[in-house]
Amino acid sequence: LRILSENLKNIWSENTDEPVLFLWYTSLGAQALEWLNITATLDLTISFPSVITKSLKHQLTSAQVATTIYNYEQEKKLILLSHSIITCPVCLNNVYGRDCFSCYSCPGIACKPCIKLYLEVLINDGQVKSITCPTNPTCNIELTPAQIAAVVDEQMFHRYDRLLFQLSIDSMDDIIYCPRCQNPVIIIGRNKNDLNNTLGECATCSFAFCTLCRKAYHGVNPCHCPK
Repeated sequence: LRILSENLKNIWSENTDEPVLFLWYTSLGAQALEWLNITATLDLTISFPSVITKSLKHQLTSAQVATTIYNYEQEKKLILLSHSIITCPVCLNNVYGRDCFSCYSCPGIACKPCIKLYLEVLINDGQVKSITCPTNPTCNIELTPAQIAAVVDEQMFHRYDRLLFQLSIDSMDDIIYCPRCQNPVIIIGRNKNDLNNTLGECATCSFAFCTLCRKAYHGVNPCHCPK
């Protein structure tokens, strides 16, 4: 109030021959935060889980009550964290909690730029399988695609998603790549290394090929497989 009062007095002294009430009104709306040196936003939204409102009409089980309380606690922790100043353990910069990353399963936390760099190194190296939380050495929680997407840019996430999909395909015994168009082909009802049935048919380019030698399908004739 003292700071606001001093600034309003200055406006009055600089405009003694003019109506000052309108100047005060416009100045408070446009410059009050600057005068008070307020740069962060204040969330005044009332958070009241709808499930609690419903519980006034319908009796909840103990498990539902526990889940509701836990979710509410996590929500409040996020709000408090977003307005807190955190020292990143990697770069040692002081940043707001809303600019940090946490898996929320461990107490570890680091700034998003450091986490982004960590994820980009792994994704560029093709190490996309089972990426664990990097904020705590003892945390073995695997990061979800949604958590990774919230940190890296769109292009990097597309690469991560593509590599992860390719790893999943490569681990399946009933999937093989078409030697012509390189699209995955499903080998229905058999293994891709089955010697009794070596026919593969690509649904994308209609190419029929041998699943062993990867050349055009040759029926019962022997193929020349690399040894």
